[in-house]
Amino acid sequence: IILSVGTILINEVLYDPAGSDAGYEWIELYNPSGEDVPLSDWRIEVAGTTFKPAATLSDAVKSKEFFLVCEQFVSGCDLYVEKLGFQNGGGATDGIQILNHENTVVDALFYDSPNSNSLIGETGGVVASENTAPVAPSGGSLGRKSLIDTNNYAADFIAYSTPTPKLPNFSVAEKEELDPAGSNPLFYIAIFLFFILLKYSARLLKHYNFTKNSNG
Repeated sequence: IILSVGTILINEVLYDPAGSDAGYEWIELYNPSGEDVPLSDWRIEVAGTTFKPAATLSDAVKSKEFFLVCEQFVSGCDLYVEKLGFQNGGGATDGIQILNHENTVVDALFYDSPNSNSLIGETGGVVASENTAPVAPSGGSLGRKSLIDTNNYAADFIAYSTPTPKLPNFSVAEKEELDPAGSNPLFYIAIFLFFILLKYSARLLKHYNFTKNSNG
């Protein structure tokens, strides 16, 4: 998909902060176009059973830059809003969408499954349950793997154990896929022991060949 001028992407979302959600939720937007995009009269909507207005946007997202929209206790944000009120998942699909001043959905994110409430995606159809993004761990985020927007949220987004606001989160997507949240540390111990064994096996083999040649 070729991203057109004026496109704004949802790049990363922290919808379930560790501890209390109130005051700590945020959403990161990204402008992949070559022009600044004004956000006057744009808004964020959130959905559990249906979409409802959550926050009105303002300011502008500069070309090739991130724009962080936050509740009051998050530091380093571009725009503070009173409340975002994202749903935390848990048994059914939840949604977030960005609408421009013409009331057009610019980008959206759907996570958890099944989509039992038949939430409508940005392409105008009901989002298939298998196309929804995974659930992020508490304190973790959902973020894009890359800046290619396919409107398949399962393919476009990954759960990150460590959020990266104002940074290109997709740069650590490969690490996250190899080391998902909650991975077993015994895996790394086994890898370490394997390389130790490999190293000393080579030494033993060299010593054996030297002794054999000396006696021969």
